[in-house]
Amino acid sequence: MKKLIILALVFVICTILSGCAKKNVVTSSNLIDAVEIDELYGSEFVYNGVTQIPVERNNYNIKYNSTVKVGINTSDLSFDIDEENDIIKVIIPEVDILDVSIDVDSIEYLPSKPNLEIKTVLKRCEEDAIADAKAETYLSDAKNANSSQHSSLLFDIAEDNICSLIKGLISPLIEDSEYTVDFYRTKTTHTTEVIR
Repeated sequence: MKKLIILALVFVICTILSGCAKKNVVTSSNLIDAVEIDELYGSEFVYNGVTQIPVERNNYNIKYNSTVKVGINTSDLSFDIDEENDIIKVIIPEVDILDVSIDVDSIEYLPSKPNLEIKTVLKRCEEDAIADAKAETYLSDAKNANSSQHSSLLFDIAEDNICSLIKGLISPLIEDSEYTVDFYRTKTTHTTEVIR
């Protein structure tokens, strides 16, 4: 009877210990579910702009305030899991301008208000804000004119923040595991490069 109890106890202890030693199983679908957000913003650019709209023979200057948000569409995000080496490879798309909002109350006209529809004014302000955010990108990369990759502080900060956000979103799934997380950027040439 004592041997039977001891054997049962040994069996229970072995079962418990083997259950504790099991490796945390992480799948791509679990990781994708963890970041189930349409768009992930990494930075924003608050811009006070001035643009022009020609009306008849005059050019009207329009002053406005806007916010340009830079980020990624998470449907373009992918995960590769190397279970043998305990590495999760996060492949993010290139960051891009995802949202532009114009503060309608900030719009001022010079000379006084022209006979323009607000829709036309907002469209022109949005185009100008996007062009300025992208011009900032191209100017900062003028040193490497052959590069298809353009970077600016706005885009670099967005990319860094997105990596941190994704790591934060998936960390509950991998906190009890040995996995390390590496980030890669999808380039326009359909290749990837290491981010961090």
